[in-house]
Amino acid sequence: MASLQNRGSALLGYKLAAHLLRRATYNISKSRIEHFATLNVTAALNELFDYNSFTTSELEFPEPIAYDTGTPYVNSGSSSLTNSQLRYTVTNWFMEEARKATTLQFKLSVFLHANFVATDATFDYRAFYDYVSWFICYSKESYKELAYKITYDNRMLIYLSNQFNHKNAPNENYAREFLELFTITKGEQIAPGDYTNYTELDVQQAARVLTGFRRDTNRLNLDPETGIPTGNAVYSIHDIGNKTFSHAFNNHTITGAIDVNDMFRELHDFVDMIFAQDATAKNICRKLYRFFVRRNIDAEVENDIIIPLATILKNNNYNIEITVRTLLSSKHFYDEDDSIHEDEIIGALVKPPLDVLLHSVNLLEANIGMPNAATVQERTNHYLFYLYSRIQFLNYSDMYLFRPLTVAGYKPMYQDPDYDKQWFSFNTQAVRYSIGKSIIEGKRYFQSGNPNWRITFNVVTYVQNSGHFTNPRNAEILINEVYKILLVEAPENFQHEYFFNEIFLRGLGISNWMLEWDNYISTGNETSVKGHLEDLFTEIMASIEYQVF
Repeated sequence: MASLQNRGSALLGYKLAAHLLRRATYNISKSRIEHFATLNVTAALNELFDYNSFTTSELEFPEPIAYDTGTPYVNSGSSSLTNSQLRYTVTNWFMEEARKATTLQFKLSVFLHANFVATDATFDYRAFYDYVSWFICYSKESYKELAYKITYDNRMLIYLSNQFNHKNAPNENYAREFLELFTITKGEQIAPGDYTNYTELDVQQAARVLTGFRRDTNRLNLDPETGIPTGNAVYSIHDIGNKTFSHAFNNHTITGAIDVNDMFRELHDFVDMIFAQDATAKNICRKLYRFFVRRNIDAEVENDIIIPLATILKNNNYNIEITVRTLLSSKHFYDEDDSIHEDEIIGALVKPPLDVLLHSVNLLEANIGMPNAATVQERTNHYLFYLYSRIQFLNYSDMYLFRPLTVAGYKPMYQDPDYDKQWFSFNTQAVRYSIGKSIIEGKRYFQSGNPNWRITFNVVTYVQNSGHFTNPRNAEILINEVYKILLVEAPENFQHEYFFNEIFLRGLGISNWMLEWDNYISTGNETSVKGHLEDLFTEIMASIEYQVF
C-alpha cells in the first residue's frame, strides 16, 4: 500500500541519501552524499529547504554579471552587449547558480518554470530576468500566489497575449492556458465545449476578468514582497461587468472592479475560485509526483498519495515547501511502503538533460576547471561555457532551457503515457551518451569557443587525489567505488563483466592492473593507466544505467 507516512528517525544511509540528492538538487557529489547519509529525513529536508525565498527588497543572491564589464547589469550598471547576449547571460547565471545550490531552490524553480511557461526568445533581457526571478522567489512559497502574480508579469503578458486583451476585443489566449495548463486542466470532455473541470463559457468569463493588464516597459511597478517589476492595470480598457461562471464552478459570480485597484481584487477572486477546486490541487500534486517520484500514477498511488497530498496542499494555501517536504519524507519516496524495496521508485526516472549536465559536472568535480570570471577572458569563457552547454547539449537533448517549443512546456514533463521516458530517444541518445567523453576530453559542450581554454578534468588525478577511492590499485574495489559514485545500482552479471573486463582491464589481469598503478605512483607517468580509467568512466556514463536516477 502506497504511503505518505514519514519514514521516521532512521538515518538515510548512502543509497537513500544519493536518491534524495539526485532527485532534489543539481549539486550532487560523493562528499555531499556521505554527509546526507548521516542524517534522518527530517534533518536532510531541513538542509534542503534552508534558504529564504525572497526579501522585501531584492533577490538574495547576486544578479547576473555582464562579461564585458564584470559588473551587474539588470537593475544597475550598463553593458555594451546585445540584448540577445544579455538574455543568454541570464540563463547562464541561472545554470551556474543551480549547479552550486545546496538546496531545492533551483530544482523547484525549474519545476515552476515548466508549469508557467514563457520563453526568453526575442524579448527584453530585463523582463526575462524578472520572469525567472518569480520562480526562484516562490520556489517554496504558495503556488497559488505565484499563479496570481505571474498573470501580470511583463514577460507573460506578452508571451500569451494578455497584453492585447481589451474589453472591446477580448483575447482568450492567456485565460485558456491558465485553466488548461497552469492550474486545473480540462479533465475528460463531457460534451462540445464542456469538460469535467471547466467549460468554454469559463474561458470567456476568465478572459473578461483578465482584460486591462498591460506591461510596464519602465519597470516602475514593483511587487511589494519581492521587489520584482510587474505590469500594471488600466481601468479604462477593463471589462467592469460582473462575470458569471458555469456549473463547473457552481455558477459563481465575480463582481466587476469599481476602480483600477479593484482590478487586482477581481483577479484574486478569480484565482481563489480556481484554487478552491480539488481538481486544481490534484493536478499540481500529480505534476510534483511525476517530477520527483515516477511517471506511473495508478489507482493505488492516486488514492493513497495524490489525494491526501492534494488535501495537504490545499489546506496550506498551496504552500510548496510543506507539500514537497511531505512527499520527499514519505516511505513511498524511498520505496519503503511495501515488502519489496527498490522495485518501483529508485532508478525509475530518466534524468532530464539539465540533471545529466549538472550532475555530471559536479559528480566528477570538473568544476575545478570552471572559469572563475576573475578576468575579462575568464568571464568570456564562463559565458561561452554555459552558452555552448545550453545550445549544444540541452538543445539537442530536447531541453533548451527557458525556450520550450510550446506553452505546454517540455514534452517529457507533461505528455502521457511515456512522460520522462521521452527524454531518452533515438534523437537524443547520442548527445546524452557523449557527456562523459566531453568532460574528460574538454570538447563540445565543455569547450568555450576559445581555443586556448577548455574544461580540465584528469581522471587519474581524480582517482588518486579526490579521497573517494580507498584502494585504486585494487581493480575490483576501484570499479565498485566508481559505480557507487555514478550509478544508482552496481551492475551485475554480463554488464559488470563488460565494464570490468572488456572496457576497464582490456586484457589486463587484476594483478597486472596493480602493477600498472604501482608503476604510475612510483614514476608519475600516467600513460599506462590513463586510457583504462578514461574508457571506464566514459563507457559507464554512456550507458543506459547512467541515464536514470
